[in-house]
Amino acid sequence: MAPYPYYPSYSLLTPDAHPQHMPVPVNSTATATATTRLELHSSSLPSEVDNVERMVEYLEWLGKRTPRQSTMFAEALETLITAGHTFETVGFLEDEKFNKLGIVEGVGIQIRTQVARFKRAKAAGRI
Repeated sequence: MAPYPYYPSYSLLTPDAHPQHMPVPVNSTATATATTRLELHSSSLPSEVDNVERMVEYLEWLGKRTPRQSTMFAEALETLITAGHTFETVGFLEDEKFNKLGIVEGVGIQIRTQVARFKRAKAAGRI
């Protein structure tokens, strides 16, 4: 018996001989490794991140950076949540949309443009 698993050859001209149609020998070590990898990757799925809570954290961070406008950011937060926005969508809002929502222009511009700075500060552990 060969020390390596047998992989039959196939021709590209015959579709039924393609490797996806051929059974591959199962190796218990390979299966355990694949299972471990799956478990490791499943813990970092984006669905585990609550983007509304992230938006709350973001607008609170903006309010701390400019304390005189903190009430404006708090009001903007409630408006954005009521309108169904999340951390992932606020960066795409145009100035006119902020105006339609009743959010002051300068606050809207800060919300839209400071996302990258917030992400860097969070990654560096400053938040």
